Amino acid sequence: MKKRWIILILTALVVLFQSRPVNAQQWLLPEPSGNPLTDLIFFNDSIGLAAFAYDGIYRTTDGGASWTWVCSTGGENCSMLDIRPGGQAVAMCKTYLLYSGDYGQTWTQTGQLNNMSYLKIQLIDDVSMVSFIELQATNSYAIGKSANTGQSWVIDTLTWSPYPWMRIHYNDISFETLQKGIVVEYEGPAYKTLDGGKTLIPINQPLLGAAYDKKCAVLAPDTFMVIGLPGNLKLSESQGKSNEVQWYYLSYDGGTTWTEGYIRGGVRIDRLKVKHQPDIVLFYGRDLGLYPPVNLFYSSDKGQTWQFRKFGEGINLAAADVMPSGKVLAYEAEDFYQLLSSPAGDTLLHFSPGIIPHSITSVDFAGLAGYLASGSIIYRSEDGGNTWDSVSLIPSGVIDLSFSNEFMGILAAENEAIYATNDRGNHWTQKQQLGKPAGFIKLFPGGLAYIGGENFLYKSMDYCSTLNTIDLPSDMDVKGFWYLNEQTLFAFGTDKTLGNTRIDISQDGGLTWTSHHLNIGEIIKLQMLNDEEGIAMNYNEMYSIHLGLNQANKILQSNGIMLDMAFSSPSQGYALVTDFDEYTKILSTTDGGNTWVINGICLGVNKVKSFYGMNGMAFGDYGRLLALEMGYPVAIPEEKRSEGIVVYPNPASDFLNVMVKNKGLTRLIIRDMTGREINKWIVFENKTLLDIHTLKPGVYILQATGANKGMFKFLKNN
Repeated sequence: MKKRWIILILTALVVLFQSRPVNAQQWLLPEPSGNPLTDLIFFNDSIGLAAFAYDGIYRTTDGGASWTWVCSTGGENCSMLDIRPGGQAVAMCKTYLLYSGDYGQTWTQTGQLNNMSYLKIQLIDDVSMVSFIELQATNSYAIGKSANTGQSWVIDTLTWSPYPWMRIHYNDISFETLQKGIVVEYEGPAYKTLDGGKTLIPINQPLLGAAYDKKCAVLAPDTFMVIGLPGNLKLSESQGKSNEVQWYYLSYDGGTTWTEGYIRGGVRIDRLKVKHQPDIVLFYGRDLGLYPPVNLFYSSDKGQTWQFRKFGEGINLAAADVMPSGKVLAYEAEDFYQLLSSPAGDTLLHFSPGIIPHSITSVDFAGLAGYLASGSIIYRSEDGGNTWDSVSLIPSGVIDLSFSNEFMGILAAENEAIYATNDRGNHWTQKQQLGKPAGFIKLFPGGLAYIGGENFLYKSMDYCSTLNTIDLPSDMDVKGFWYLNEQTLFAFGTDKTLGNTRIDISQDGGLTWTSHHLNIGEIIKLQMLNDEEGIAMNYNEMYSIHLGLNQANKILQSNGIMLDMAFSSPSQGYALVTDFDEYTKILSTTDGGNTWVINGICLGVNKVKSFYGMNGMAFGDYGRLLALEMGYPVAIPEEKRSEGIVVYPNPASDFLNVMVKNKGLTRLIIRDMTGREINKWIVFENKTLLDIHTLKPGVYILQATGANKGMFKFLKNN
């Protein structure tokens, strides 16, 4: 009987391990339960150190593939590591330190404290270090400085109160030298010091002072960073900021002036660390919200640009680091501990300091100069969309923007205002307050602009400084517009008398209109390619239309929802379709819609623009921006496409093994590359065997919906 129970338990453990999701991450190094990892840091792509709570320090020389125990911590919790490029390292326990000068091969105990405990340790150079200390007797904090690898210390107590209920809660420190650094309170002011903490000079930044759970870092000489969550801030809603953001400040002049940024969604930071040679700063923590994923942000150029890596829901991240090559390593803590490694990850955009877009609402190009709106942030690209930098902040979220050249642009905002720029998006001036939302704007060379919305259209000849109302047909309920050129305009909507779909054309800049009636349902998007031919889309169908003949031919039918379309010629175009889930299919045609090909399936994409030929961009939620080159997305992150589903073998001949993350009703659908459904199954278990022997040889897509959502492309052999 006992033998049977042992077999059942071992079988359950094997099933539990196999049912874990394996996305773009590779799981390594199982460790025993009950010995939590506390920190992880790498000198280079090969040599790294890991600190464990109870049995000391481990070392790797093969990039984390294998680890060797090198030093005991004597029973104390080792909670932090810091390194220098020359191989110096320090490990922090509660009441003492361990120091190494040979890349962690040998260690010496140093820095013994009495009636005090270490909260943070920082190597300033090869032998000097600064520590953040808690004084237990006085319930206060101090800064310790050592110039001899921690053998002796000068300790300066920070300002404190003799009354426990008035205690000043200092939260973090970071130093450039033994004398110069920054100190932040948990909820209160931030300070700089020039004398090792004896004197604290308040930083005059009201929002920074109001933020809580602040962390700080010295990135380079005179380059400081402070990051924290906003407290009870009195912010204008027109600023588009709320308590669900993470405030971020950078100073490049030793703390005198500061640049402000914020991250939409907010992250509760578990660790902020700085490494040198190359200069890397990273922080990681959880999103705010229920069952949040873990986010990691890192910069290798002193905070000028940032990259982003998201770990899925259910991962309990214990420690992470970024190698000089950009490879991310992270340690996950659950019932047992495993090291995972991944590529540099989900580099959605080339970010400017601290501002990560939540969603992209509009993109426009003027030659190689590109402009992008994400929330209230405007980004500019100088290289055709390969990299982006934030250039300005609008007082409200942006609905749409349009540029006539790389200097001149206009935009419509959620606060129902119109703004204009003449300096490449660096500065914007409010030109109009409409009092109603505008969703169709277009700027032509010379200052001619059209601004439209539901049942209204304005025309401007001076970059929106003045607006003239265009009279629209009174017997039509107008929903939207398309501007073919400066004089040729199209309005679409519903005929108030007949109730059918109607498209009206003006060829004199809106002075007169000619009506055309079509029976194609409610139009949500119109794109005219010339005076008579174009493409119209409702929620389920797409039509090629000919206004001169009052003719409409269906070219695409969707079982889901049509999100957007964009055509660069009568034969070449894109469509975005979703099957009532969060995945979007990117379809393209090169023969006017007679045939369509699925070029990709990804999360969060809901808008598309075609610029020339089969080149364009698809964009939408999560800051997702995909360049489309000759029809195919060039930047679909693999871990997003295959999240929650593991398929093997690949290629396959007769059977596919499918493992999903969650138990429950999951629909598995096999489609060919045109999107046609070939076969489907409903499964409830984590592991399923699919019979595919009847499939013809070729490439197929396996899609999961329901309790598990994911997509995987596989090859069927003979």
